[in-house]
Amino acid sequence: MKEFSFERFYFLIYPVMIFASSFILNDMFSLPRLKFLAWTLVLTILGYQLLVLDNNAKNYVLKPLLGVGEKYPLIGSFMPSISLN
Repeated sequence: MKEFSFERFYFLIYPVMIFASSFILNDMFSLPRLKFLAWTLVLTILGYQLLVLDNNAKNYVLKPLLGVGEKYPLIGSFMPSISLN
């Protein structure tokens, strides 16, 4: 048992987290007092997923709206003698 490594099962972390959170949210939605908190939690998780973790949404939606982002130099700034026309 000393040689058993849980690191081999890293791919099970996300399914276990999804099932655990679905069971917790199911219990929260069944109680009227916690329904607002459950919706807040769901919207927060979805917003975090879309705006922070999703690279496409962050680069193509959020950064242009905020006016921030990477500004890459063009090749003309490195080699002024080359014209791209």
